[in-house]
Amino acid sequence: MVNGELVLEGLTKTYGDHAAVDRLDLRVEAGEFFSILGPSGCGKSTTLKIVGGFVSPTSGRVFIDGNDVTCLPPNRRSVNTVFQNYALFPFLTVRQNVAFGLRRARVGKRELIRRVDEVLELVQLSTFGHRNPSELSGGQQQRVALARALVLRPDVLLLDEPLSALDAKMRRQLQVELKELHREVGTTFVYITHDQEEAMTMSDRIAVLQNGRLEQVGAPSEVYERPQTLFVTQFMGISNMLHATVLPANAGWVARIGDAEFAMAGSPPVSGTVQLSIRPERVRLGGAGSAGALSGVIVDVSYVGAATHYRVAFEAGMTLQAAVPNDGVHSVRNIGERVSVDLSPEDFRLIGEQQLAEAPANDTDVVSVG
Repeated sequence: MVNGELVLEGLTKTYGDHAAVDRLDLRVEAGEFFSILGPSGCGKSTTLKIVGGFVSPTSGRVFIDGNDVTCLPPNRRSVNTVFQNYALFPFLTVRQNVAFGLRRARVGKRELIRRVDEVLELVQLSTFGHRNPSELSGGQQQRVALARALVLRPDVLLLDEPLSALDAKMRRQLQVELKELHREVGTTFVYITHDQEEAMTMSDRIAVLQNGRLEQVGAPSEVYERPQTLFVTQFMGISNMLHATVLPANAGWVARIGDAEFAMAGSPPVSGTVQLSIRPERVRLGGAGSAGALSGVIVDVSYVGAATHYRVAFEAGMTLQAAVPNDGVHSVRNIGERVSVDLSPEDFRLIGEQQLAEAPANDTDVVSVG
């Protein structure tokens, strides 16, 4: 049996009238790489501190492997934390830093040496044990922090934005290493980040938080492709938001966007006006003479490596963004070129009016049509 199941029930933490965490219910499976994602101030770090025992909740409970640990101090929970700032002892060597917790736990010398050797090999620092933290790069220091946490063999490893202080190249490298490390040790990882790409790259599942509340939880593809709220739609990347009029149909319903109509499946919305979202990579461009739902003019072109982003303008001030792969198959288009825009109804995601009214404002880039 693999240990490390984490359950949060009705977790709430208030500071005065402000709820940093608001009735949060979550279940993290044993051995899972689980990310808590959200903008600054959404409550993700507070949640992590409650799980680690550093902050007491106002209400709610924390369970690890079915045991209520809500009132237990950090040293009595099978949990360890890797912090953003590494928190290494500068006057101790790498080996001494990693062995620190084992010494406090009074682990025997032979066992201590074996476990330190084992974990330093795991994080690829076997030849760095004699060095001080000041002699290491930022990525190496983070590996030491990981080794120090893992050597105690916690059931749950908490990682509080551990890669945010690193440059982009090192961050990507450690993302790969962390995933491999997780597969090797099988420990439950609970990872805090504000970086959507990082969460999607590394996680088995993602929980998206905003204003202390859970917006959605699911696999990366589910959260990105099938967002349940306007906030998740916008926070998980660029999305075109389309104002549509609801028209009746014999089966399903029809969404009218400008002069174009799209046959939609499912029960028609109650409201006569709705918002639909569609990701830029789902927008297909055709030539001026091809059969497309909408016709417009390219007003901006941005090369971003794997794809080229086009902004297409329509009549009445409407704009739409398309992301076209740079795969040698799609021709490069230029500003001023007239194109048709092909949109498939199955690629639309309905954002209900109630969700729209309750969704908090944010600064994520959104392209509007309508």
